[in-house]
Amino acid sequence: MTAGFMIHRYENQLHIMDQIAIYFGEKHAFYLAFLVHFQAMLIIPAIIGIGFYCDQIHVWRTKNTPYDEATETGLNVIFAIILGIWTTFVVELWARVQNTLSYRW
Repeated sequence: MTAGFMIHRYENQLHIMDQIAIYFGEKHAFYLAFLVHFQAMLIIPAIIGIGFYCDQIHVWRTKNTPYDEATETGLNVIFAIILGIWTTFVVELWARVQNTLSYRW
């Protein structure tokens, strides 16, 4: 289900959400849909963060610097900017998904 929300081809997986909306109500179905959407979208910053962390560990090991100095780099600022853009993207994308689901239910 998460992969469907990630690539925006979730129409074929909405029957599960429809059954939850019928049985538990739309409020609970929206909550579950948001959790699935958010979980799918967390893959993006996780991959980017792992890449930045691996680069910082590489600097720490090769330059033989203290760990604190190796992790306090300009990559942290870049990652913060990326997270700011990602947050805006996730909220706007959720608004579109929410409107689609509210029209459906």
